[in-house]
Order: sequence, then C-alpha cells, then structure tokens
Amino acid sequence: MNNNDKHNGNYEKVTSIGQWLLTIVLLAIPIVNIVFFIIWAFGGGDNKNRTNYIRASIIPLLVAIILSIILGTTGTLVSWLGNISAINSTSIINTLSQII
Repeated sequence: MNNNDKHNGNYEKVTSIGQWLLTIVLLAIPIVNIVFFIIWAFGGGDNKNRTNYIRASIIPLLVAIILSIILGTTGTLVSWLGNISAINSTSIINTLSQII
C-alpha cells in the first residue's frame, strides 16, 4: 500500500455546480460579496473547498490593493513635485521680466 492509498476516512463533500454558481452570484453582488468574503474566509464555514477558494482569492486582491496604493502615491507625488517646479519656474520668469 503506497501513500496515495492511505486515508483516515474523512473525505470532504464535493462542491456541486449549483453551490459554485451560488458562490459566484453572491460574490458578484456589491457589499454582499464583502460580507460573504469575510464569513467564508474567516468564519470557519462548513465547506472547506469554498473556504480555500476565498482565501486564495484574497491573495491577488491584496496584491492589487498594495500596488494601487504604491502607484497612486507615486503618481500623486510626481504630480505634486511637477506642480511645484512649474510654480517656481513661473515665478522666476515673472521676477526676471519685472527686473528687465
């Protein structure tokens, strides 16, 4: 008997297509999806397949949020610095034109 033949008799029930469709529909509804994400990911739901799916979905979601924050902050900073240099160059030109 190899390792693949050994088991402890505790099999997870297979998630049906109907259950997956219900999961997809519930996750497509705004605000409801956040509630079910939290319940299924951390509430110890009865369906281990769904819990693992939700937990795996959270990883790319967190990566996207972190990248959005980094890129948004960087873009804002570059824009802000660009405005400062434009203000300084404009004021320098005005000052020089007044002197001349």
